[in-house]
Amino acid sequence: MSAKDRFLTAMSRLAPVEDGPFEWGMVRGLDASWTVMPFAKTYNTPVVVVRSVSQHDAKPGRVDVRQALADRVELRFQSSGDDAEHGKEDAFYMIAEAGRHPLGDLAIEAGRLIAEGTDENRSIRFASPFANAPIVLTSVKTADGEAVDARVDTITVGSFSTAFAAPLGSSQMMDWIAVQEGSSTLKSGRTIEAFSSDVGLDFGSVYFPMVRSNQHPTVVSDVNGAVDATPRILRHANPTGARIRLRLAPEDVLDASRANVRERVGIFVGD
Repeated sequence: MSAKDRFLTAMSRLAPVEDGPFEWGMVRGLDASWTVMPFAKTYNTPVVVVRSVSQHDAKPGRVDVRQALADRVELRFQSSGDDAEHGKEDAFYMIAEAGRHPLGDLAIEAGRLIAEGTDENRSIRFASPFANAPIVLTSVKTADGEAVDARVDTITVGSFSTAFAAPLGSSQMMDWIAVQEGSSTLKSGRTIEAFSSDVGLDFGSVYFPMVRSNQHPTVVSDVNGAVDATPRILRHANPTGARIRLRLAPEDVLDASRANVRERVGIFVGD
């Protein structure tokens, strides 16, 4: 079955239309096949972030993203190394129209970086300063289907720095969404919040500032620091209305480092 014929089941929690050009939710059952995920809305320039990944199968890997069109995107879970066999995984996602937008009482800015060549640091400036330093969520989209990751660092009210965790052999696009830290209740009564927490190599509970009655919120998270340059991805487990368990997982089976590494992670929670 081709990617065009195969549609992914998405368990979506969507921001209402009156609250702006956004949506978020969870996609279930990602595997090695490219799969089309249709959007609930249509966008002029959709910025798509898919983070973090479940750990139904402990073997390493990451979500790869390509072909983000006005109403859909293609996703797959790509195992690291030569490991072709991997269980199905779930992942949280957030989609926003490119540009600066209000979402309740918070400000959101979404953009895209097109990069070629090496993994040198790049600075991205926001269209206007945030009231406080935002969290930054990213996904890298590839033309050749090879999953690449990016690292975010030095986040201020006016800019952030990023570097790709692997050298780039071709042109890559990094989608990013910056969300002002804080919480808000939307017109629909749904709540959103953005905050930061430290996460280590072992699973640990991260408690949300707001306890919600919705036991299945969307939790999009990304590493917002560069304490350790070793490429690692966020894996999640057991999300509830009060907390989620997160860990920094190795990108490669050969990464046996057990150093006491903790990174700052930016977290968006939406009903």
